[in-house]
Amino acid sequence: MKIMKIPSYLGKKAVENFKEYLTDHQNPKNRLGHHIGTIVGIGGGVGAMIAGVPPEIAVPAGTAAVYACAIPSHPIFEGGKSATVKKLQEIKSIWDVPAKAGKVLFYVLCEPLMSLMAFTGILRPVMRKMGLNPLGTDKVEAPVQEEVNKPQEKEANKAL
Repeated sequence: MKIMKIPSYLGKKAVENFKEYLTDHQNPKNRLGHHIGTIVGIGGGVGAMIAGVPPEIAVPAGTAAVYACAIPSHPIFEGGKSATVKKLQEIKSIWDVPAKAGKVLFYVLCEPLMSLMAFTGILRPVMRKMGLNPLGTDKVEAPVQEEVNKPQEKEANKAL
């Protein structure tokens, strides 16, 4: 399976933050809790809006459903707190909010991204490429073998 490259416009910091997020989600059972929460939250939120519930009620309710599944899965399966909860607990004063809010928002956006990557089959190869173990910390998975695009490789070698 060929693994897509992370677009350069996302920047190194985004890739580092996403790796940090995935580090806290190496246990497959923990990720399953997140995926269930994502499906229930997004499906419930969209379903509620289709049924006529105002978005200002449906969206927070859907978000609450996501985290109702995701946050408890960390202590149950990983033995620790969720990355979002850890970042929120680092806020000691009002002056910490801007610095921590960006990372918390990034982690909130990582939630559906991680599920989308899992549903499309690219999460495990991406985790292996980042040096993480998608089967949890106590199991070992064979390293991923990437396909190499030979014409592009030849052009790159010519440029050198």
